Amino acid sequence: MTSTIVIFLSRADGAISVERLILGGVAVSALFDSVQTTLLLMAEDGQVQTGLSWLVGSLNGRSWTEISTASPYIIVALLCGCLLA
Repeated sequence: MTSTIVIFLSRADGAISVERLILGGVAVSALFDSVQTTLLLMAEDGQVQTGLSWLVGSLNGRSWTEISTASPYIIVALLCGCLLA
């Protein structure tokens, strides 16, 4: 969804402008960052710690069920990353 918004913002006269692509990406990133910050400010104290832990990528409190669910996607992403490197 985010990439669609950025590409839509970067289109000028039917072509994608590199400058508009970069500035659109920065603007959309700032917009979603402000939404995230607002949600954290409005949350209760216990939820803030959980949210911050989730934002930094912590797997604390997760079981092997969640990891086994995500592992095929992680493996495919790692293989694609190695092929593109």
